[in-house]
Amino acid sequence: MPEGTLCNKIPVNTKEELLTLLADKSGKTYYEEMKHLEVDRAALKATLEKSCKSRIRTWLEICAHCGMCADSCFFYLANNKDPKQVPSYKIQSTLGEIVKRNGDVDTAFMQRTMDIAWGKCTCCNRCGMYCPFGIDMGVMFGYLRGLCFSQGFVPWEMKIGSGMHRVYRAQMDVTSEDWVDTCQWMAEENEEDWPGLEIPVDKEDADIIYTVNAREPKHYPEDLAEAAILFHLAGENWTVPSVGWEETSLAMFAGDWEGCRLQVQAVYDAMERLKPKRMVVTECGHAYRATVIEGPYWAGLKSGKTPVPSFHYVEWVAEALRTGKLKLDPSKNIKEPVTYQDSCNYIRNSGLGDCAREIMSYIAEDFREMRPNRE
Repeated sequence: MPEGTLCNKIPVNTKEELLTLLADKSGKTYYEEMKHLEVDRAALKATLEKSCKSRIRTWLEICAHCGMCADSCFFYLANNKDPKQVPSYKIQSTLGEIVKRNGDVDTAFMQRTMDIAWGKCTCCNRCGMYCPFGIDMGVMFGYLRGLCFSQGFVPWEMKIGSGMHRVYRAQMDVTSEDWVDTCQWMAEENEEDWPGLEIPVDKEDADIIYTVNAREPKHYPEDLAEAAILFHLAGENWTVPSVGWEETSLAMFAGDWEGCRLQVQAVYDAMERLKPKRMVVTECGHAYRATVIEGPYWAGLKSGKTPVPSFHYVEWVAEALRTGKLKLDPSKNIKEPVTYQDSCNYIRNSGLGDCAREIMSYIAEDFREMRPNRE
């Protein structure tokens, strides 16, 4: 049976295809077409043979069904401890079955798998911290999403999101022209309050290349201005690239690995072109994970590292306070009790908890840890 015009195995690669998908409000036609989308079992089997290596297969085999991952999962806790929400069950009943059946699954199975892969797991990997065998459930669910994407079983919103990256190299259809205009606008808007404020674009050999979340130029340009003000106050020699400025990756959430590669390659090309000493990533956890942790592997960099050393914005702020580049008035410290909720990507999965707490020591007089924390 011919595939649908909206729901099919072909990723979005043109602006016209994006507009067509967006015109299908809430994906009504898209999901109707999905009911008739056939699984290419031979292709799915070939994908498993090529990409499902010993690590994934070992994790599926060694799971002891001990249940220690259960109470770490907020889906399990929020659904009256439904056994079907236990992380190990969710992955065994989806990816485990696909591997066991060697790709011989049908449309109904893939639709259920899609619902679990995106609707019942955020890939936060809290469960992985509790697993006695060190099984990384986030990696496995990410791999599962990739299998689903390759067969066209991906949520409507996610197909649009990955298409944005393929077409614009940025989510939210922000063009490079929009980005540069926003940089100029924010510099001009704030120059009266901060004389000499600039947002340098494509400056070569800077100490810092700053990359952002497309959400900032699209909806919150003041976030960009605030970062620029801090770099200005710290006396940093910095720049932003005109191309390769976006570091988030809805393609990662969608399981579109080629889209992931295209996105990070644009950032890495900017590094190679402008030759900065290091990159500072905006305050966004998944962007840090996509660009700094996972990105080098998507781009085929055997070192597993970005072309220049890369830091999260939290790391830079802590460093600037520690070295005195940024100075705060202690009399304006927060007097009320303050706590900190550790994020999944740059704390749990990237180990930056100490940096966050170092910043707290400069701004809060009564910092109180949550219990538990860092997990």
